[in-house]
Amino acid sequence: MNHAFLYSKPVRAVLMSLLLAGCQLLPQSPATTAESQSEAPESVTTAEPPAECVAAKTEQQEIEYLTGQVALRTATLRITELEARVKRLRYDLDLAEGTLVSAESGLQAGLGRADAIARLAETQILYRHVADLSPKRQDLLEEAKTKLEQADRHFGEFNFGAAVYFAQRGKHILNSIKEEVERLSSADNAYVVSVDTVNLRTAPSTNDAILLTLERDTPIFGEESSGEWLLVRTADGRLGWVRGDLVRSVP
Repeated sequence: MNHAFLYSKPVRAVLMSLLLAGCQLLPQSPATTAESQSEAPESVTTAEPPAECVAAKTEQQEIEYLTGQVALRTATLRITELEARVKRLRYDLDLAEGTLVSAESGLQAGLGRADAIARLAETQILYRHVADLSPKRQDLLEEAKTKLEQADRHFGEFNFGAAVYFAQRGKHILNSIKEEVERLSSADNAYVVSVDTVNLRTAPSTNDAILLTLERDTPIFGEESSGEWLLVRTADGRLGWVRGDLVRSVP
């Protein structure tokens, strides 16, 4: 559904309001009194409102309805965003708890040097592959690199269970980048930022608050359009509005 007139042409809504107000000032049928009733004919024709007033009232109602629908859509998408964050946090919590339980029960004693070497090597290979695949995701690549460094440090201290844990964390981050690239290549609503930076805002207006700043070639996914603005979701699930002329679709 195209709601272009809701935000890209706010003057239209103002004019509709002024027109409706003007309709209220039009002469109304005179009030009927006891005296006029005796003199009035049996059949009285009530003046119909001008067609412009009827059309303005109808369009004003449509504007109010569509505005509510856009607000509902935005709220629904924000709920989805929060659910995705909760899912990621739950994964991290489960992984951490599993490691702690294994450490406390002594099960990690079964993870030896060979296990740690295999996990580290696997994650390092994946890191190089993903870095070539999506070099723009420096934030996540740095996070994965930190996990690998922590894994190396624990390996050097002969704490092979901890080395495996941090290698798994790095692998999870790298897989999320890989999945993002795959979604970007297959989605029909994929865009990338086409300028140096673009602001992700809470609503489709330059007067609204900035959620974060996206850099050139950052992938995003379109959810809704409103005139020259796009409601988009970032790869990590954050939702906001960007100017449509500052991004380009992915072929």
